[in-house]
Amino acid sequence: SSSSSSSSSSSVVHLGTLFNYCLDATSASPRRFFFEMAAHFATDPVEREKLQELSSREGRDDLYQYCTRERRSLHECLDDFPSVSLPLGWAIELTPKLQPRFFSISSACLPALPSASSSSSSSSPNSNPSSNSTNECELTVAVVRYKTPWKRSIEGLCSNYLRSLLQCSERIPVWVEKGSMRLGRFADISEREPQSALLIGPGTGIAPFKSCVDHLVRSTRNAGYRPPHADTRLLVLFGCRGRQSDYLHRSFWLDSVGKSSCFSHPGGFAAAFSRDQKGELLTH
Repeated sequence: SSSSSSSSSSSVVHLGTLFNYCLDATSASPRRFFFEMAAHFATDPVEREKLQELSSREGRDDLYQYCTRERRSLHECLDDFPSVSLPLGWAIELTPKLQPRFFSISSACLPALPSASSSSSSSSPNSNPSSNSTNECELTVAVVRYKTPWKRSIEGLCSNYLRSLLQCSERIPVWVEKGSMRLGRFADISEREPQSALLIGPGTGIAPFKSCVDHLVRSTRNAGYRPPHADTRLLVLFGCRGRQSDYLHRSFWLDSVGKSSCFSHPGGFAAAFSRDQKGELLTH
């Protein structure tokens, strides 16, 4: 009996844990089925009628305008219909599952350097600020905050949570998955033939390209790695809204362009800023 008691206690999940880490009641929009079931548990006739309308085929346009377009969460929908009293079982069933968020790694991942090389490279003023450890990596994450068409403020769940971690130290589950981007032979710096690539990355889309450039630049500067072919060239095009507001990894790009032959002509780096100057043209 003691073993069965231990087994049952280990499977108990606190409701706070369930709704904080497994279910998403505060950012994901509920499906039409939620409004259909909510109508059954609404005690106010007016609210019940509105919920039935939103869950009907005829009300799908209203549902889109109210819920999908405005990114209303399940929690906000329940606030708008206070007479709805969902039983716990139905609340768990109807709440969307918390989905994993995937971000591109924006730093190099190379084997550890010999200790002598590591100590000398870390003291260099031109060394890459990214960690040399294969147990660490950089992510480039945009903190999501915007206004809906009805001027409601929306904040991204994961990006704002990650930002909050800057003020505290908390362990979070992470994992690495193989990406879908393929760079072919260019990704292999051991190639003895020159390679060239045109990399176009607006906003945080620059992250995987920064990782690639970081890989090549670091291999050039550190004697522990085989450098790319002398004729390897990179042309990187980056775009964002403003030079002062979201010029991502600015110091890295300026440093890399000035120190690496990979950016020599016909390669290079060019940035365009859509909101800094009306009618600005990018030429290269």
